[in-house]
Amino acid sequence: MVAIYSVRDYCDMYLMYGRCNGNALRTAMENALRYPSRRPPDVNVIRRLDDRLRNTESVWPTANLHDTGIPWGVA
Repeated sequence: MVAIYSVRDYCDMYLMYGRCNGNALRTAMENALRYPSRRPPDVNVIRRLDDRLRNTESVWPTANLHDTGIPWGVA
């Protein structure tokens, strides 16, 4: 499987997400305007990126969509 976004793309998305005060829709629009030559991210890409970074500390999606990086039994 070929990665759609590079690490740099994900980092730029997340920095923009912070500048947009956690508003994923605004982030998607601003990212598309700022980087017109890149594939524009969907709102859900940005939401999943935020969730993934908070849970796994990695920009890369996991092979198992149910793997959040948090061991079972940890509350």
